Amino acid sequence: MDSYIKEKLLASAKAMRASASGGTGPDIVIIVNSTPQQAEFWQSHLTGEDNIHGSAAAVKASSVVLSVTESNWKGGAGNALGTLNGFLQAARKARKLGLINVSSGAEADELIDVFLAYSSEKSVFMYHTAGKGTRIAPLPAAECNSKPNIKLAKMIKDAGEMRSLTILEAVLMETSIYAPSRKNRLSVFWGDQVIINELDISCKGKHHIEIFGELLPLTKGIKDYGILIPLEGGECRQREKLSMEEVRSLLPEGEERVYKSIGSFTVSIEFLKALLDEPCHKEYLAKEEGSLNTDPDWWQPLTSKRQEYIKAMEEKKVSKIDASSRWDKMNDMWQGFSSSAAFKSSGLTHKLGFTDVGGNSLWWDYGQNLYYLENMQLVAAHSEEGALARAFFGIREDEWIDETSGVGRAEVKDSVVLSSRIEGGRLEKCLVINSCLKNVTATGAIIVDSTVLDLNAEDALCYNVADRTVRLDKGKVLVNVFHPDKGRIPMMTDVYRDGKSDWESGERIYDNAYTYPQIAELMKETSIDASEKVKQEEIEKLKQ
Repeated sequence: MDSYIKEKLLASAKAMRASASGGTGPDIVIIVNSTPQQAEFWQSHLTGEDNIHGSAAAVKASSVVLSVTESNWKGGAGNALGTLNGFLQAARKARKLGLINVSSGAEADELIDVFLAYSSEKSVFMYHTAGKGTRIAPLPAAECNSKPNIKLAKMIKDAGEMRSLTILEAVLMETSIYAPSRKNRLSVFWGDQVIINELDISCKGKHHIEIFGELLPLTKGIKDYGILIPLEGGECRQREKLSMEEVRSLLPEGEERVYKSIGSFTVSIEFLKALLDEPCHKEYLAKEEGSLNTDPDWWQPLTSKRQEYIKAMEEKKVSKIDASSRWDKMNDMWQGFSSSAAFKSSGLTHKLGFTDVGGNSLWWDYGQNLYYLENMQLVAAHSEEGALARAFFGIREDEWIDETSGVGRAEVKDSVVLSSRIEGGRLEKCLVINSCLKNVTATGAIIVDSTVLDLNAEDALCYNVADRTVRLDKGKVLVNVFHPDKGRIPMMTDVYRDGKSDWESGERIYDNAYTYPQIAELMKETSIDASEKVKQEEIEKLKQ
């Protein structure tokens, strides 16, 4: 890695790590959850004593936190309607908390307008966490079906106590440095990936719509992503999941690189109002039903000619009538908006542009078991990316075993140990977080929130386990789920299985007592506190 690039990445990692405690971050944080229970959990988890403002552990102390649920929606909303519905639910939460003054009987239009006014000149960040976490099953079951609550390699002090950092909190840390230049905008992010950006990600302040992209070599894998194509005059086109040949035909002759959309985007508050006021969107919000996605249903029709868009959608099995209607709706909305007083007074002159995070940016996806294992193993790696991971998580290069840990007679080599107790054995190239191990022999293992008397593991994951003896061969994943009535439930998989396929098949794998849908249904009404109580009872039995 070039030393200049390394320094840029290191500066980003350090700034992200210090963001919340240093007072950097969005003014309003909206968390969109699958269930009311998860919404309540994150409202409490991310705030201080008043249950409104950030605790400064992962969200700056002056931020307003609005954790809401999308359980009102019938079926999947898609990330477009999901964003509009999330904003409406945040408006309702703001009224409930007394942040805005709107009567309980007011129409949705009035509520939205008052909340838009409240959000004006503030940086508003929305995080989508909804989803079952099928690709990383069974880990979410251990967190009471909360995928964003899966733990990462950092201990944080919150309300006077140390606890493990969650994936969502890592995303909050990472994106906080985007906030200072994005006042008067809604920015939307996803809750299971961390990106350490190479380039300056300040908003240029020209476009009503901004999409984050990464410049990559043109390969066959591009068909799985949306792409961004710069145009003269500062605009750009967005296209959805094209073949390498189709992408090449859209690029200047000889160009073999393309900007991949990384999904996150921001819109001006003025354009957000236009989206919320669009008649079709208002109808969806009133019915709380329907599905639209940003790339094919918003950005592509806004940056395509009509016939081009219709042809592209027909190739994706969308009827000509539906494609024509979608193009007309979005472009009629833009025409009305671009001639409005709100557009003229906004100071923004362009429609859609992008911000390049840098082709050398680091992208840590924690949404699959294999990716989770490999990206956690980075923390204990003697590599440049490993050093950057340690910088992001705040692990000192001269102290891989933190001051709250004890390793007793254990031989520890090239391993990171955080807030853990180990009595004996041998660790090499491992990461141990918030765990107690009496005797351990492990290489390349990730051990999280576990208490085990005798553990043997190689390139494996031991997550939330309380047991006497555990043996994990290469690639194996063992998770314990704790239920108030069923007690400790071991769930096993391996990192090479397709968790989504196993979920959809509805079959039990290995000797698991439950399928993934069954364990999710079992944990649906269980709180984190209730599950933790059962776990502590199991740990007491082990101690005795």
